[in-house]
Amino acid sequence: MSVKSLTRLLSCEWCQMHLMSDVPAVIEILYVLHRSVLTRDCLATQLQCIECVGSIIDAAQLSMRICASRDISNGNLESADSLRKIPNVLFGGAEGGVDGQIINKDGVKTISYAVLELAVCAIFKQMPQINSAQLKTNSLAALHLRKVGRLPAESTHLVIKSMQILVQIPSLCSPQAKVTVLPVIMYLLIGFVRESARLDEGSIQTDRAGHLSAIAAAAIQSIRNIVSQPPDDETATSWKTIMRNAFYSVLNMSEDNDRIHLDKCIIMLAAVVFTTSAPVDIVLGHQESFNKLIVLLKRHLHSDNVGVLMKTLQSLTSIFGRKGFGGIFVKYLGKEIMPVVKQYTLKVDSENEKINESDLSILQECVKVIEVLALNAKDGKRIQVISLLVQLLVRLLRATSHTEWRKVGPIEKKLHEMAIGRLNAAASVWPTEFKKVIEWNHELKTRLESALLLQSTRHAHQISMAKTQDAKTTPVVQQPRIRLTMFGAENA
Repeated sequence: MSVKSLTRLLSCEWCQMHLMSDVPAVIEILYVLHRSVLTRDCLATQLQCIECVGSIIDAAQLSMRICASRDISNGNLESADSLRKIPNVLFGGAEGGVDGQIINKDGVKTISYAVLELAVCAIFKQMPQINSAQLKTNSLAALHLRKVGRLPAESTHLVIKSMQILVQIPSLCSPQAKVTVLPVIMYLLIGFVRESARLDEGSIQTDRAGHLSAIAAAAIQSIRNIVSQPPDDETATSWKTIMRNAFYSVLNMSEDNDRIHLDKCIIMLAAVVFTTSAPVDIVLGHQESFNKLIVLLKRHLHSDNVGVLMKTLQSLTSIFGRKGFGGIFVKYLGKEIMPVVKQYTLKVDSENEKINESDLSILQECVKVIEVLALNAKDGKRIQVISLLVQLLVRLLRATSHTEWRKVGPIEKKLHEMAIGRLNAAASVWPTEFKKVIEWNHELKTRLESALLLQSTRHAHQISMAKTQDAKTTPVVQQPRIRLTMFGAENA
């Protein structure tokens, strides 16, 4: 109850400010919460402690904002009312100072270090295997290994809350101290990705390649938040070194390993987050990492698993669309999508096979990738990509007459509508190139014109049917059968 009461008190800004006026008291509270997490096995109690830590971090960030907004030295004095409410001494952040040490020489700890200790304790109690070094040295640690897929919902929620607190710790530190704590945070986040990707041989559901658990999704999102915010001070070089090493560690997990079997699709998604969010020199600054990434993407692009292939195509769309270096990946991976396009278009044209919703989704993603290639292609090569796009879309048209339209199935109709929609979009984005492509190929032009004519007549028919339906549902006001003349009203 006392932890809940403290959490509720800290929802008030006045309480937050007055708590942050006494930093040693805050650290002592964090020690008490740490001991509670360490000694209590009740998940509800541990979760209450973690939520209280989140409220303390909110209070610290409020205190930092107040300190940053004070402008007394410039003569802009605060009002007397606000001065009475705000304590004179507040936590100002930037823990660690210039030397970046979050524990000073006398052993006195900071708020950020106390929070880090507590979050790590909560995580290791639920998932001891996150600390891979401990598993190697402690023979009993494997007995307590808890697979991510078998964690109860309360444990999963507790781990995600602890992860969210981890990501906020650098905001309390000085630039130099951020570089001190980031390796620990990235090590833990990559550990979450590794354990989420670990294949569970005893699971009933075996075909779950690429499935992101809640913990994996939270870890990947946390990685995105960190790598997308590079510093612009003297610590930038150290920060980039840390991120480059983290990126390399993620890619190393994609290598085959007899000791641990991982779902490589989840590793690929984590690597793609680095690729699409981190600064360019992190992704391209290490040739071996770049080569590993290309191999990883190629391998999954040729996967027989529809879900894995879908995620890979979506990843390529994001990578190709990134300004600055998307063209480098196009050089290595642009042609690799053509076997996929050929495989699924042959299935569409086959009379012996019927496409399903998964095939439709794959074709839609292929079209998106080619559209991104066209958007980012150089002027001299753009018309070639647009020609490929138009030819593919026209080939996906399933009907050019009403007779053919009545014969196609519901999924083929969806494919036809998608192709018509993307053709219209291509004509509006690249009108000159689109016109040239159509004029070069008479058969292409004829088929497209027939499909567009069918589309317009169907649209006109739908409008007329809608009007007819409205007319049927509109109530008709009938003339009254009783007339006033029956009662002699005409003489009135």
